[in-house]
Amino acid sequence: MKKFLLIITLIAVMGVGAFALTACNNATTQGQLENVWYSYERYDYTVHYGDETGTYVSEVKAQDDGYLVTGLLNVGNTEYELRCFFSLTSGSSYLVPRSTYRRQTVNGVQELLVEGTYDGSTLKYKRTTPDGTTEGDISLASPYYDNNEFHQSLRGISTFSTSLAFSYNTAIITASEATSASLTLSVSSTENVQTEVKVATDQGLQDLTVNCYKATLSRSTTVAGAAQTLYYTVEDMHAAIDPSTGETVVGAEGWKLPHVLTRIEEPYKKADGSVGYVVYVLNAISLGSLGENAEA
Repeated sequence: MKKFLLIITLIAVMGVGAFALTACNNATTQGQLENVWYSYERYDYTVHYGDETGTYVSEVKAQDDGYLVTGLLNVGNTEYELRCFFSLTSGSSYLVPRSTYRRQTVNGVQELLVEGTYDGSTLKYKRTTPDGTTEGDISLASPYYDNNEFHQSLRGISTFSTSLAFSYNTAIITASEATSASLTLSVSSTENVQTEVKVATDQGLQDLTVNCYKATLSRSTTVAGAAQTLYYTVEDMHAAIDPSTGETVVGAEGWKLPHVLTRIEEPYKKADGSVGYVVYVLNAISLGSLGENAEA
């Protein structure tokens, strides 16, 4: 199997989900970001990479005074394990990242380990590769996000529209790069997206199709000028927990899930120099037992 290398590791490893908002004073003051998550959420995606199919699982868990966000991405012979913890409040700041973790293995052998803690607006990190371990600091301008979670963090934008432009900063740490980068999310249209989530209809179980904001996420150094494309639902998705099975039923009246990330198209450079896309397609949602602090 070919090694799974994506521009996602250059822009950000998809911790879609897995979200954690940052010390984002400007956006919070402007009312652009909201806490839209329950005490437990899980999103499963099918990953299509060339002729290979993989999986991505993102979980969010309320924990103590914040949230723990985890992600597990498996494609071919490569696995990414992602974690980020953030506090709900810290002084006058709202949803502040505290720690970050990313581990990449190929054929079971560790190739990259990044561990870090946030001290104010500075990320103090330790990076381990087969060549050894290095430590350093990255200063971040506000608003900023942790690169293991910002895809899901953007679900909390309260000003979503077809004229949205939202810029922020994140630390990019790979085997060859450790820097701060500015990213811009831009929305100019909506589009119907077919997911792999099964819903009950008069014709039986069918794949759910939803209307989504089509957003591009760009950085100055993308692959051949290509940008990520992210699809967030326009209307809230609904889900309920079946009391007899404990399973989450999507489409049933119940909990509201704002701006669900249903699809990601991630550019990468092929061996021949052309640009291909890794595609993530939502196939399941679980709310677990939620917990007492969940709000409808």
